Amino acid sequence: MVNVLNTTTTQTVIHVNSLLLQSPRKEVKEALLSCVENYQTGVLTADVPVSIEALTKGDPKFADQGTQDAANESNSCEEGFSGNSPLTDENTNINNVARVANAIVKLLL
Repeated sequence: MVNVLNTTTTQTVIHVNSLLLQSPRKEVKEALLSCVENYQTGVLTADVPVSIEALTKGDPKFADQGTQDAANESNSCEEGFSGNSPLTDENTNINNVARVANAIVKLLL
Protein backbone atom coordinates (compact mmCIF):
# COMPACT_ATOMS: atom_id res chain seq x y z
CA MET A 1 0.00 0.00 0.00
CA VAL A 2 2.90 2.36 0.60
CA ASN A 3 3.98 1.73 -2.99
CA VAL A 4 0.43 2.53 -4.13
CA LEU A 5 0.67 5.75 -2.09
CA ASN A 6 3.90 6.58 -3.91
CA THR A 7 2.31 5.97 -7.33
CA THR A 8 -0.88 7.89 -6.51
CA THR A 9 1.07 10.87 -5.18
CA THR A 10 3.43 10.87 -8.17
CA GLN A 11 0.46 10.92 -10.56
CA THR A 12 -1.05 13.80 -8.60
CA VAL A 13 2.16 15.83 -8.80
CA ILE A 14 2.19 15.29 -12.57
CA HIS A 15 -1.43 16.46 -12.75
CA VAL A 16 -0.70 19.54 -10.64
CA ASN A 17 2.24 20.44 -12.86
CA SER A 18 -0.02 20.23 -15.91
CA LEU A 19 -2.53 22.53 -14.19
CA LEU A 20 0.26 25.00 -13.46
CA LEU A 21 1.09 25.16 -17.17
CA GLN A 22 -2.45 26.44 -17.82
CA SER A 23 -1.63 29.77 -16.12
CA PRO A 24 -4.21 29.65 -13.34
CA ARG A 25 -5.30 32.66 -11.30
CA LYS A 26 -2.76 33.83 -8.74
CA GLU A 27 -4.51 32.34 -5.68
CA VAL A 28 -5.05 29.01 -7.45
CA LYS A 29 -1.44 28.97 -8.62
CA GLU A 30 -0.22 29.57 -5.06
CA ALA A 31 -2.37 26.73 -3.75
CA LEU A 32 -1.16 24.40 -6.51
CA LEU A 33 2.47 25.27 -5.77
CA SER A 34 1.87 24.56 -2.10
CA CYS A 35 0.40 21.17 -2.98
CA VAL A 36 3.40 20.29 -5.14
CA GLU A 37 5.73 21.29 -2.32
CA ASN A 38 3.81 19.25 0.26
CA TYR A 39 3.56 16.20 -1.96
CA GLN A 40 7.06 16.37 -3.41
CA THR A 41 9.04 17.13 -0.26
CA GLY A 42 6.63 15.72 2.28
CA VAL A 43 5.18 12.54 0.84
CA LEU A 44 7.54 11.51 -1.97
CA THR A 45 10.84 12.56 -0.42
CA ALA A 46 10.17 11.86 3.24
CA ASP A 47 7.02 9.93 4.16
CA VAL A 48 7.12 7.17 1.54
CA PRO A 49 10.87 6.40 1.75
CA VAL A 50 10.81 6.43 5.56
CA SER A 51 7.76 4.16 5.59
CA ILE A 52 9.27 1.71 3.12
CA GLU A 53 12.55 1.59 5.04
CA ALA A 54 10.75 1.11 8.35
CA LEU A 55 8.64 -1.73 7.00
CA THR A 56 11.66 -3.35 5.35
CA LYS A 57 13.58 -3.21 8.64
CA GLY A 58 10.63 -4.50 10.66
CA ASP A 59 10.07 -1.24 12.58
CA PRO A 60 6.51 -0.21 11.65
CA LYS A 61 6.40 2.67 14.16
CA PHE A 62 8.02 5.01 11.65
CA ALA A 63 5.77 3.77 8.85
CA ASP A 64 2.82 4.60 11.09
CA GLN A 65 3.94 8.21 11.32
CA GLY A 66 4.80 8.45 7.62
CA THR A 67 1.42 7.21 6.45
CA GLN A 68 -0.36 9.54 8.87
CA ASP A 69 1.71 12.45 7.59
CA ALA A 70 0.80 11.62 3.98
CA ALA A 71 -2.90 11.74 4.86
CA ASN A 72 -2.33 15.10 6.54
CA GLU A 73 -0.57 16.45 3.46
CA SER A 74 -3.60 15.62 1.33
CA ASN A 75 -5.83 17.49 3.78
CA SER A 76 -3.50 20.49 3.72
CA CYS A 77 -3.54 20.55 -0.06
CA GLU A 78 -7.33 20.46 -0.20
CA GLU A 79 -7.68 23.18 2.43
CA GLY A 80 -5.33 25.46 0.48
CA PHE A 81 -8.08 26.23 -2.02
CA SER A 82 -10.95 28.62 -1.39
CA GLY A 83 -13.65 25.98 -1.57
CA ASN A 84 -13.09 25.17 -5.25
CA SER A 85 -10.20 22.74 -5.43
CA PRO A 86 -9.31 21.26 -8.82
CA LEU A 87 -7.64 18.42 -6.90
CA THR A 88 -10.47 17.12 -4.73
CA ASP A 89 -10.52 13.69 -6.39
CA GLU A 90 -6.74 13.33 -6.25
CA ASN A 91 -6.52 14.54 -2.64
CA THR A 92 -9.28 12.14 -1.64
CA ASN A 93 -7.49 9.26 -3.36
CA ILE A 94 -4.20 10.04 -1.63
CA ASN A 95 -5.96 10.39 1.71
CA ASN A 96 -7.78 7.08 1.27
CA VAL A 97 -4.66 5.19 0.22
CA ALA A 98 -2.64 6.70 3.07
CA ARG A 99 -5.31 5.76 5.61
CA VAL A 100 -5.54 2.18 4.34
CA ALA A 101 -1.74 1.91 4.45
CA ASN A 102 -1.81 3.33 7.97
CA ALA A 103 -4.46 0.83 9.08
CA ILE A 104 -2.31 -2.03 7.76
CA VAL A 105 0.79 -0.64 9.49
CA LYS A 106 -1.11 -0.37 12.78
CA LEU A 107 -1.79 -4.10 12.58
CA LEU A 108 1.97 -4.61 12.58
CA LEU A 109 2.60 -2.54 15.71
